[in-house]
Amino acid sequence: MKAYEEDPQLAHIDQRVCELFKVPADARQKLVRVSRLAFFTLPVEKLTLFPGTLPVLRSLKEHGVKIFVVSFGDPDTQRAKVAALGLDREPAIDHVFYADISKLMTKEAFFRSILRNAERDPGRVLVVGDRPSSEIRAGKSLGMHTARLRGGEFAGLKVQGPEEQADFEISKIDAVLKLPFEFGEK
Repeated sequence: MKAYEEDPQLAHIDQRVCELFKVPADARQKLVRVSRLAFFTLPVEKLTLFPGTLPVLRSLKEHGVKIFVVSFGDPDTQRAKVAALGLDREPAIDHVFYADISKLMTKEAFFRSILRNAERDPGRVLVVGDRPSSEIRAGKSLGMHTARLRGGEFAGLKVQGPEEQADFEISKIDAVLKLPFEFGEK
């Protein structure tokens, strides 16, 4: 937890934990692989959406907005989380993408796919996320608009540079509807 507090982006956590526990250099790669697998495959308990999420999704859908969810982690665990949240059955959502921890398919790769297949103009896409180093960085790198939701476990993460600074910051999901955009079809 101390390593997380010092580096909430987790860029150096593997190295710090291995040093703390004096893991020999030749065993570090295996330990990192096993520990990440354990972390990303924790059993899924009861989950709840941020308050107001479903009304926002449904309002956007009524205005003709295409809605995609991009989830990161172990794909099987993420599917279980999406199911626990009921998002796999939510008619307002067009598709759920599962970016994976092995980085075979990243959030940026899925954002590129959305630009190829659903909306070619990145200026007409709004990425809403809570992690500056992940979805905010990926969306900005592709020219998309970004809104950072300052809630949940990543609310305290610090921005590491302009590429992680969202265009907008919101504290509640329903603030998306108040952003200066015309949502929906042209």
